[in-house]
Amino acid sequence: MRRLILCNCGSGKDQVICCGPIPQVKVRKFPINCEQERKEVLQNIQISSQFNMRYRGLFEYYGKDLIAYKREKPRDQNRNEFLRIISIFMSFYLEDTCPTSWENCQPSFWEELMITIFPLHMHVTPQKKEVEKFLHELKKFVRWLDRRVGTSWSLTIENHINKYHDELKMCEVLLNTHFLLHFPQIHKSDNWDPLQNIKKLKEDSSEFNNTINSIFKICSTHENTTVLKDISDDRDFYVIGLDCNQTMEGILLDCSIGKKDSDIYWHWLFTEGVYPGNTSKYISFD
Repeated sequence: MRRLILCNCGSGKDQVICCGPIPQVKVRKFPINCEQERKEVLQNIQISSQFNMRYRGLFEYYGKDLIAYKREKPRDQNRNEFLRIISIFMSFYLEDTCPTSWENCQPSFWEELMITIFPLHMHVTPQKKEVEKFLHELKKFVRWLDRRVGTSWSLTIENHINKYHDELKMCEVLLNTHFLLHFPQIHKSDNWDPLQNIKKLKEDSSEFNNTINSIFKICSTHENTTVLKDISDDRDFYVIGLDCNQTMEGILLDCSIGKKDSDIYWHWLFTEGVYPGNTSKYISFD
């Protein structure tokens, strides 16, 4: 699976299948003209490293603003986590397709950040408050951005939050539920042996002749059976052992399922990520 990038020609098709892949930029050169500039770059490297921003961001418009935002509350961990997610979105996932300014972002930019990138990097925690923290930090950042550079994204963010809050919360609950089924000691660091849990997962998977890892849409549920649709080819799978209910229909699961040759139903094996249904328009399969 990879991120869907629309072609620059305006066709509305995937870049790879339309005009071809975007050339990769391997080296970028930025002159440093004086000692003061060198010191400033080193300071920015030190600050940006706290939220893992790639070096390319140091010389982009967004890097300067993210660093300035970090400077205002350097010890705020919720702010730091938000900056980690938005910086990896812009400097890694978008990279050379990143908007040229905050003004040139589209509503879809913020939507993709909210429903695709954030769930991908969501932490599993006992409190299950990651959605609230991220959306709160997003609102604060955009208000700050509107004042700093003169944009007007706050209303767009409010609309996105009203649309996706409940679905994102459902994704967080489902992700935590599935992780705890396989890693019951995940919140007890003194007693948890992750390698042992991973070993058991591999042993359980090896019992099945056929395994599939993909992104599936929850289509319907009935007692212990869930109908999943593989969004890469629209095939339906009848899966048992998946802990979900009717309110979760439409949610996307990045998960693995398996089946023995003699089985009628597929078995749920492991969930890597959970996403709102609209995330499908931002992903593509090679």
